[in-house]
Amino acid sequence: MDHNSATDRNSAFSAGQPHTELADWVLYNSFILDSGATTHICHDRSRFRNFYPQSDTLLAGGGPVSIKGWGDADIQVQGDKGTSRI
Repeated sequence: MDHNSATDRNSAFSAGQPHTELADWVLYNSFILDSGATTHICHDRSRFRNFYPQSDTLLAGGGPVSIKGWGDADIQVQGDKGTSRI
């Protein structure tokens, strides 16, 4: 896998969060899975298995979002047959 490309389809990005009031949001520590998305954003750097620092900007939610880096993050999901990591 080429870890030099910020557009790697299997990567997640770490984004800086400008609004501290979002920490009170009930889904703050959740991932919202979208099978049609090619970019996935995580606000918690500790969830990354590996992390490659990079200053860049992505377009998300109708505007630019500053990212701190990219890497691979595991996500636990609860299904009919128990918990799985994806």
